[in-house]
Amino acid sequence: LVYIFLLCSSLVGFSQIRMDKLVVKAGKPYELFGSDILVVDTLIMLDSAKIFLNRSKPDNFIHAKIIKVGKGCQITGAGENGLTGDNGIGGYTAVGPCKNGTPGSNGKPGTSATDGVNLFLYFNHLQITGSLMFALSGGDGGDGGRGGNGGGGSP
Repeated sequence: LVYIFLLCSSLVGFSQIRMDKLVVKAGKPYELFGSDILVVDTLIMLDSAKIFLNRSKPDNFIHAKIIKVGKGCQITGAGENGLTGDNGIGGYTAVGPCKNGTPGSNGKPGTSATDGVNLFLYFNHLQITGSLMFALSGGDGGDGGRGGNGGGGSP
């Protein structure tokens, strides 16, 4: 009994979303949550519908016999942008006659972006009456922080 429980619980991560028909309503999102595989007989995306892929998995799969797409639809699995680095610390103004200020410190590098999702799309029939955009690129790396201002010289 324990073996069966462990076997079943280990398969939860490999679960698929299976449906006869999925209609993503106009202007509404549908998110692949808890799975990276969608298996459906008929997938209908009404105008401006969006499907958000599971970004926690590097590869996502959509298997459909029939796909019908309206105007301005999108399937997205774009990576997240990196964060901006911390700014440097300003230099100090020297005390006393004819002394130079100290330089400011360098800003910290920005963080790396995440990769976009790989999408594997399988279908028997595709009907697009408008447009379908795939947004699967990686995110932009974060900007580096600004360097600190140099300190002022003394009089």
